[in-house]
Amino acid sequence: MIVIKDIKTSELEEFINSDEFKKLEHIPISRLRAISNIHNPRGNKDDKLLFLAYDDDMFIGYLGAISDNLNIDNKTHKVAWLSCMWIDNNYRRQGIALKLLNHAYDIWETNLLITNYIPSSRKTFEKTGKYTELKSLPGVRGYLRFNLAEIMILKRPGLGCIKWLLLLFDLIANVIIGIRLVFWRMAMNITRIKIEYLNELDSETDEFIRQRSKDNLSPKDKSFFDWIKKYPWVLNTPFEDYTSRRYEFSAVDKNFDQLYIKVMNNENKMLAFLMLTVHGTHLKTPYLFFDKEYNREVRKVIYAHLLKLKVRTFTSFHPQMVEIIWSKRNPFILTRKMYHRSLITKELLAKIKNLDKYILMEGDGDCAFV
Repeated sequence: MIVIKDIKTSELEEFINSDEFKKLEHIPISRLRAISNIHNPRGNKDDKLLFLAYDDDMFIGYLGAISDNLNIDNKTHKVAWLSCMWIDNNYRRQGIALKLLNHAYDIWETNLLITNYIPSSRKTFEKTGKYTELKSLPGVRGYLRFNLAEIMILKRPGLGCIKWLLLLFDLIANVIIGIRLVFWRMAMNITRIKIEYLNELDSETDEFIRQRSKDNLSPKDKSFFDWIKKYPWVLNTPFEDYTSRRYEFSAVDKNFDQLYIKVMNNENKMLAFLMLTVHGTHLKTPYLFFDKEYNREVRKVIYAHLLKLKVRTFTSFHPQMVEIIWSKRNPFILTRKMYHRSLITKELLAKIKNLDKYILMEGDGDCAFV
């Protein structure tokens, strides 16, 4: 018989220290994510954030959630973003995922959203009949350097036998590309732009973000960004560890960083706040706050970081950043359109009378953490 066990925020610490957790071949949450959820400034101790599926005593799947607050008509609505669902291979196509989704739907009284989901999983959400499209954010992915060895083998594992040839092609092609990027580094010199890296937000940055996120579906402030920085979900490590081998989602990476950048002019007037995430060789823009008149400065700062950090891929769904890339010369060898899609329960969407007036950002949900 399939049963589902709920775990509250207040029970997470005990769970990750339990004998049961230590013995699991596949863990439903990493220690980092559990601790982060415990300290979520938008959560409380009674929020149910982890749903574990068992066939009698056998652990066969899980569904995670993260607490958030939506601002709808100046009223705060408690919600959860679904995150990280896994089903044991021996139990797939048996309706376990559907049971977990319906259970979370009941527990959270229909107040659920989903983003950053695997496209193939959308059919499962649609089968419930409870979800609809929230917003689709048009974006752009730019490729700065060749990375055929990684991309091709991920898509077609059979090509592993010629990995050496793909690596050789990447090496030669990137030497040529590197010469071109030297000129971009010179053009994107930011010595005349004042930037400051923050480990936690100061009062000026807090007010800057508050003013520019008033129309966000999920407004942001200092407590939110300090939480992300202090309690990350991914560690920068030289090797894969025991946790990452048991967890199906991101836990460690050889290159991971979250940069908080305050941009100012020569008179120390604040122009922008940028959150950039570097994961492997990929740089993303979970949160960018700036006025359109400072597009040029923001463009230079972001491009300068792309070049300095030697990333291979860049993705952004911020409307102004996307417009900058499509309308101006850029350092990429190839660009393509991307879409950041989100789902929402029909009942929760019905509470939002005028969806068009609200802004959804690519870092919302759990995206800012990974």
